[in-house]
Amino acid sequence: MNNYWVENDLMHVEFISFHTTPLTISGGNLPDLPEVKSFALKSYQKATLKKRN
Repeated sequence: MNNYWVENDLMHVEFISFHTTPLTISGGNLPDLPEVKSFALKSYQKATLKKRN
């Protein structure tokens, strides 16, 4: 998952990586209760970029 946004003339960037195999699975045992899968965080990087003049 990648996110980026501009705020106060700065560009903020995030790179988030998750494992593809669920760590845990809960719910799903009732018709109106959906199954919920939880995934472990693999890596997280964040940067703030500023334009040079």
